[in-house]
Amino acid sequence: MDDIESRLTDLRRQQEEEQALNDMLLARARQTDAKLKLVEAEYKSAFPGWVFSASFRVTVRQVLEQLPLVALIDAMRIACAKRGSDSAPRYFCGICWNWIKRPESRTW
Repeated sequence: MDDIESRLTDLRRQQEEEQALNDMLLARARQTDAKLKLVEAEYKSAFPGWVFSASFRVTVRQVLEQLPLVALIDAMRIACAKRGSDSAPRYFCGICWNWIKRPESRTW
């Protein structure tokens, strides 16, 4: 009987740990989504009526793992000022990629 109770206790502990991990991952995803919306708001302020494509949202999420939010907002401002609505996302990616691979080039 003690063996069964021990297993049940272990199972409950494992379920609690899994729930805590899921909660943490969900909170992180929400935080990333909020940051993505801020970067997109910068784009939309320059190009009203335009929104990020689904594939570009994935790209921005990946870049958010490498650079701080302020850098992405700055990169989007630069890209929108120098390019049109169609090419600004690509220019934004180039800026971010340069900042990732050459940290000394960062200006924020």
